[in-house]
Amino acid sequence: MNANTLTTTDHVIASIEVNGRILASVSKSNFSSLQEVAKFLIAMAGKYIGLAKLTIRNKTQGWTTTMAYAMRNNAPAAMGAMGLKGGTPRDGLQYRLW
Repeated sequence: MNANTLTTTDHVIASIEVNGRILASVSKSNFSSLQEVAKFLIAMAGKYIGLAKLTIRNKTQGWTTTMAYAMRNNAPAAMGAMGLKGGTPRDGLQYRLW
């Protein structure tokens, strides 16, 4: 077999980590591609901000691969739809996005 290929019978152990904290991990078969594993982990991890490290190990074939995935913070859609404008402290209006 070629390196970094998956079949549905391969046992995969994978995790997604941000700043040293594991957000999601899985140990199972039935994945047919690296992209499928990555999508599964990203969905499990939920929303986060920053650069994540995805580690995928194919226990059956004996290889491991690591890749980076970046997620950025987007302002909630409701804020853009409402057209909020920032005020000044003098006006008593302050908007904090974090």
